[in-house]
Amino acid sequence: PVDGFVSVDGEGYSGLDLSFMASDVHALQWYETEGEIERKDIRGRIISNEAITDLTPYQPALDAWQVAKNAAAVVPTEPTPLEEQP
Repeated sequence: PVDGFVSVDGEGYSGLDLSFMASDVHALQWYETEGEIERKDIRGRIISNEAITDLTPYQPALDAWQVAKNAAAVVPTEPTPLEEQP
């Protein structure tokens, strides 16, 4: 969460707001119906892996990922040519 990185099926975006997550969360891995949370100590070392079976508390991370994906899919329009100057 520190780097705001979320990846779904290999497509990742950085800089997302993951401030809702606990400060000791290093990473969350999800495997279709279950997952795990990697917990870290104050020095940043992984100290435990906690099994989870409910992704609902982490839905804001998926929502932020979807917003980033949608924004990346927007195709910019071509600029209009400037009028000729006399």
